Amino acid sequence: MLGVFGRNKDKDKDIVKHYRNTFLSPSGKIVLAHMLTELGLFDQVLDTEAEKVRADYAKRILMLCGIWLPDNIENVIEYLFKVPVKEE
Repeated sequence: MLGVFGRNKDKDKDIVKHYRNTFLSPSGKIVLAHMLTELGLFDQVLDTEAEKVRADYAKRILMLCGIWLPDNIENVIEYLFKVPVKEE
């Protein structure tokens, strides 16, 4: 049976586990934040097709971590509103 990532569900679970293990350490979280920023995930305007592709790849990384999935929409929204708003 195919899973979310085009493999079988057992392999999906394995790849998610490996991605999560990679980014769960303090250093891994720093690297993930750097990667997502460099890929343009937090940019407001994506002018070129290349910028859009990079931002989509950032979302793909989060998907492979088991986070950016349709089943997690409610959880993602809940956590987003827990982020403090920075006053300028």
